[in-house]
Amino acid sequence: MKFIFWNVKKQKREEPLIELADKTGADVLFLAECSEELVEQLNSSFVSSIAAKVSKQPRINAFIRRHTISCKIDLDIRQKNDRYVFYHLSGYGIDVNFVVVHFSSKLYSYKESQQSDAQDFMTQVRELEKKYSHQRTVIIGDFNMNPFDSGMFMARIFNATCSLEIAFHKKTRKYQGIDYSFFYNPCWKNYAGLGNGIYGTYYYDSPENNHIQHWNNLDQVLLRPDILENYEHNFAVLHDVLNYDIRKKNSIFDHYPILLELKEKTLL
Repeated sequence: MKFIFWNVKKQKREEPLIELADKTGADVLFLAECSEELVEQLNSSFVSSIAAKVSKQPRINAFIRRHTISCKIDLDIRQKNDRYVFYHLSGYGIDVNFVVVHFSSKLYSYKESQQSDAQDFMTQVRELEKKYSHQRTVIIGDFNMNPFDSGMFMARIFNATCSLEIAFHKKTRKYQGIDYSFFYNPCWKNYAGLGNGIYGTYYYDSPENNHIQHWNNLDQVLLRPDILENYEHNFAVLHDVLNYDIRKKNSIFDHYPILLELKEKTLL
């Protein structure tokens, strides 16, 4: 299955969304900063490949393609608030916790506030994993943090590592006597370059704040070791699918969409 997350900057036209879904073969689209006009268009369009919304939140919307619905996919909301939605997703041989986030902006939040909010969030994620008795968990969305920000790798928060081997083989690390499960963060590879001078999903033209950089990877995906064990995965920044450049001031979007593909591993 293919999942796309995209912060669409209150876009009001459905055509770019339809084009992206058709070109990538995406099954589920998670959208942040989605305008009411766009939601209405996607819900009412009978010529598009997007089906009616699964959820509507002030910051997050989910849409499933019609051909995917015919394959009996279930996307149930288990918990939600203004900044995230916690889904249970099943179908296509996949049975996972799927959490979609849109956290507060780096521009308007202190680092300490971001970390505190993220720690509260992860406490809820761990409680839900315990409630549903598994850690096949994916977190995707606009974290408004970079992979190297302390909130992303602190043990009590996301505990996300750039190493697939560490996440897969070690699975946990101990901090003050407590074992915390890792997440694997594949987004680090973006800093090696994605082509055409692109190094991330968000670009500041003239960063004035001392802790803000030009290229940022605010849109990320985190995978639990149990996901790595049970599913093949592919992550990509979709910077070249649609014809726009977020470095240009007149760009209609300010984020690049990201894609996660999961396939059930074949037992030999």
